[in-house]
Amino acid sequence: MIKKPSYLKLNRLVITKAGKQLYDEKFHDGINIIRGEHSVGKSTILDMIFYVLGGELKKDDWKYPADECSNVNAEITINDRIITLTRPVDPSGAVPHIKIYEGEYDKAMKDADGWLDYGSRRSNERLSFSEMMFELFDWGQYKSDSYQNLTMHQIMRLIYLSQSSDSNRIFRKESTRSDNENTRTAIAEFLFGLDDLETHSVRQNLL
Repeated sequence: MIKKPSYLKLNRLVITKAGKQLYDEKFHDGINIIRGEHSVGKSTILDMIFYVLGGELKKDDWKYPADECSNVNAEITINDRIITLTRPVDPSGAVPHIKIYEGEYDKAMKDADGWLDYGSRRSNERLSFSEMMFELFDWGQYKSDSYQNLTMHQIMRLIYLSQSSDSNRIFRKESTRSDNENTRTAIAEFLFGLDDLETHSVRQNLL
């Protein structure tokens, strides 16, 4: 069982184009409702939150006006630590790096040298973005039965179901190549606190 509870709160979301703010919203504790008329960008905002937290958007997922933006920035709180994330928009379907700053958004924007750059994969010098986020959550590293590390993208698939996904699906729609029963089971068990690194390692040895 996962013994230590963790939490993430989105404090602020800023979307920019060529250095100009197109969207800047602060979020309060509890439930936040994003509302507006039809086709004004509600789903786009949710997609951007998914994206800046490590979600991966395929080429077909990028719609106007999201595909014309430059950067997505998010100030978040993880277990009482305030962190700012920034990620460039890439409508080609690539997986751009995410930069992390220890501190609030306003301070981060004035400190160009305080950012650390994290890719989707671990390098010799640095953890991957997902590994760094798991460290911040104090989750450690977790592998599915197919020996693939769980990532923030996989975690977000259960938390956020996109509008384009079928209404009868629990997980966000994914390509069959990267989606399988072992991965879905690992995500669900991990988020529900039914499994962690220690018990998962024991279970794998028994298989």
